[in-house]
Amino acid sequence: MPMYVASVAYTDSKSRNKKLAEEVNAKIMELKKIPGVNYLFSRLQTTYNRGIGIFGGAVRDWWLSKEPKDIDIVIDTDYFKEALEGLYVNGKTYNAFGGTALVLGNVKFDIWNLKDTQAFKNKQFEPSWENLIKSVPFNVDSVVVMLSGEVHQHKFWSALDNQEIQFINRTHAEPKFIAQRARLFATKYGFKLDKELEKFANDQLGSAELDNTLQIDPVPRRSSNQPVLLDVEFSF
Repeated sequence: MPMYVASVAYTDSKSRNKKLAEEVNAKIMELKKIPGVNYLFSRLQTTYNRGIGIFGGAVRDWWLSKEPKDIDIVIDTDYFKEALEGLYVNGKTYNAFGGTALVLGNVKFDIWNLKDTQAFKNKQFEPSWENLIKSVPFNVDSVVVMLSGEVHQHKFWSALDNQEIQFINRTHAEPKFIAQRARLFATKYGFKLDKELEKFANDQLGSAELDNTLQIDPVPRRSSNQPVLLDVEFSF
């Protein structure tokens, strides 16, 4: 049985976008009660930037009343290093795609400079918020909510309404991982894969059973011998 029921209360994407932005803002306000989180957002927002957004899975899970495993924050700035100064203990850590990983309390944040997200760094697209949502593998990831309240989405609402996962961007260095991730998403949310994605998954994985031990995101990598995830404590 599907785990998501499309709401009939929202007759257009504009009204849903507004409600989504409100819910994301409310979640951020809750997160700021965790020591260090308010300081993190303060540092990002007071650094010269052209926009800050909450991206992908956290937005989707909050809308579906689930707890996300991590929160992706994207900032468009020329001062990324300066924005994150003082937020590390024993050096930096990196997730598998080059973002900066940080744990505050029991919440993991992946923080990205817009121009350094994978598709832009690999020159698949020109860096922009509109292209960011087109760089993800699937429609269920194709959403970013700006802290200013603006919402960018590409086939995200239709994914939820139709309960169907589709490709947005097929270009990926690890196709088997993407196929496994598609099947994990289908199981987690009770959604189906469209015909193209189902064929892709079958071609990559055959009839192999779903590996429930596979993480939705690859294990973070690190730049030194320090712990992969940082449990940062602040004295303010």
